[in-house]
Amino acid sequence: MIDGGRFYQELGSRIQQARRSRGLRQEDVAAALSLTRGSIANIERGRQRVLAHTLAEIALLLGVSPSTLLPESKVPRNRRVRGVPGLSRVEREWVEDLLKLGPGGEDDGRQA
Repeated sequence: MIDGGRFYQELGSRIQQARRSRGLRQEDVAAALSLTRGSIANIERGRQRVLAHTLAEIALLLGVSPSTLLPESKVPRNRRVRGVPGLSRVEREWVEDLLKLGPGGEDDGRQA
């Protein structure tokens, strides 16, 4: 199961790194997204959750893919897809991510 607190802290840290590498201030990002500087600061500290469309807008502004901002998740061994011929690594990881989700997008705790 994904630890929400750590997830948002890592997401925020990646956003902050990307922002700094582009030479942007929190105020610049906030103005471009119609958010407050405080919201950007809270997102970067992992204190404020980010809606999917906001994450996409942040990534676009920072010139990166949204997936590069997302923390890596480790799939437990019992949730890995094995023995499916013809799947690339990316396709296999995508299926593994789907297996982690139950109804409503929550980890259902079932074994794959």
